[in-house]
Amino acid sequence: MTDRLIYLACIFTLIQFTLAAANANALNPYELVSPDGRTPCVCGVFLSGQVKPKQQPTGYPLVLNEFDDHYVCNSMGVKQCQTKCVEQLLKYLSGNQSNACGLLDRDAYKERAHLLVKNCDNVWHNTRMSSGRELCCKDGKPYKCPI
Repeated sequence: MTDRLIYLACIFTLIQFTLAAANANALNPYELVSPDGRTPCVCGVFLSGQVKPKQQPTGYPLVLNEFDDHYVCNSMGVKQCQTKCVEQLLKYLSGNQSNACGLLDRDAYKERAHLLVKNCDNVWHNTRMSSGRELCCKDGKPYKCPI
């Protein structure tokens, strides 16, 4: 199995974990900021339709995971946050892919999942990591994307 397929499986497994955690947590996960005003390490998985080069993503992420960890406020800190996000995805990898289509509020055609992170500032940083497999969904159900 290639690294990209493993990564995609991790993302879909994390979707299930994140939704369970969100239901158990009354805090708004989109607005968590530490007392000193810095944003902790935050992972977001966005679909390709939401991600444009050199722009912030549009809409809410399909998956959101926040940590209490703060890393240094530079490119090294962003890389450390990215590593933490990937470790978290791998930690919850169970081998079963969740149905991401059921989580979407729209249809998807040949979209990929992209990992973005926040660290220190409230700005998404594109890690340039994306799923190898395209996602196609219609009415909340997956189907094989045409070639």
